[in-house]
Amino acid sequence: MVLYFHKKNIYPYTILFFLMTSIFLPSINLFGVNVYLTTIFSCFLFLFIFFDRIVFSKYIINILLMGGCVFISSIYSEAIGLTTFSSRNYIEAIKYLQYVPYLMSLSFFYLLGDDVFKKILNFITLFVIFVFMIQWFDFAGLKPILVNMYLDSDSPHFNGVLEGWRLTLTGSGPNEGAAIAVFLLIYNFVMYLKSRKIYYIFTVLGLILAVLMSQSRTSLIGSFFVLTLILFFDKNINLIYKFLFLFFNLFFVFIIFAYFEFEYIKVGLELAYSGDNNSLNLRYENLYNGLKYFYESPIFGVGPAKNELSTIIDSEYVLILQRYGFLGVFVFSFFILRLIFNSFKERNLLASNILFGYTIFTLFVMLTNNAYSGYQLMSITIFLIIWIFSSKGTLNDRSFDISSSTK
Repeated sequence: MVLYFHKKNIYPYTILFFLMTSIFLPSINLFGVNVYLTTIFSCFLFLFIFFDRIVFSKYIINILLMGGCVFISSIYSEAIGLTTFSSRNYIEAIKYLQYVPYLMSLSFFYLLGDDVFKKILNFITLFVIFVFMIQWFDFAGLKPILVNMYLDSDSPHFNGVLEGWRLTLTGSGPNEGAAIAVFLLIYNFVMYLKSRKIYYIFTVLGLILAVLMSQSRTSLIGSFFVLTLILFFDKNINLIYKFLFLFFNLFFVFIIFAYFEFEYIKVGLELAYSGDNNSLNLRYENLYNGLKYFYESPIFGVGPAKNELSTIIDSEYVLILQRYGFLGVFVFSFFILRLIFNSFKERNLLASNILFGYTIFTLFVMLTNNAYSGYQLMSITIFLIIWIFSSKGTLNDRSFDISSSTK
């Protein structure tokens, strides 16, 4: 009975907690390298899971293929002389491969239900809102401490966040922080539609405000699109209430936008219109360079090329083209389309609704940031995959792509 208690309660909570630490806790400096607890725990989990039943999902193949893109592209570009050897090129694969042990531990979540996942996300929601409020109001002078914890001093956003232009929330930058807040916004919005609890109205409004204060233009547009999509696809809500709810959100955003100083957004839009927006112009330059390197090696790309190229590419679409060529386009597209297809097919599940909305949102994130090629946001997708598996409650359900298992 003790073993059963540990397996069904402590193990799932521990695994999910460490998986999600990358989106609400800062990285730690380990031998001069910033590392998230998600990555560190992955190594221990890989050894630990062999003491229990291992589940092999087709999603593991997707993750392995992503990691394989790093090795294949790096080896090929070095072989033809486009880049030189660097161990950092191959270390890039950790961004993807770190999630394999988490997906192999699915047996710990068998028949677990929704409660554990909701408790984890409710806690993270309150934590992120708490951090946001401290950064916004600088309670007890804690803002500089939090900014130094979450944001690298070398970041181009560091001074702006410290001086109050934008807030980074719990992200490694304002854009990452906004994406995390939008994910939590999607969760809380869906929970409100399902439960009609007043509590979720307050968390939704708090998270909308957090996204606004991050001043991430892409996240603002993406979140509005996704929330509207979720709202109008909900069959349980009268059409009149849908329009009233949409109008209320637009009115709330308008009032907040008019009352507070969102200079980064306002000036950015004005400069974009005149052609003087440096951020937008830099992204155009990165797009041009990315396409240039893609033309040099269209099949396999040039790999991470740490010795030759900047690691700042901004757009994940450009990153995939430049680094992994058509191979990467196929692998990443197949993974994202599988997420959309499977989550839409199982849309009667709470977790599937959230995964569907979040995956659509990532298509916006990828325009200016990384949703799958970074150390933070990919944890969200893996968390939701595990949640869907747990909600379905079977180790051999082919509709969720569980192909085989071994003891």
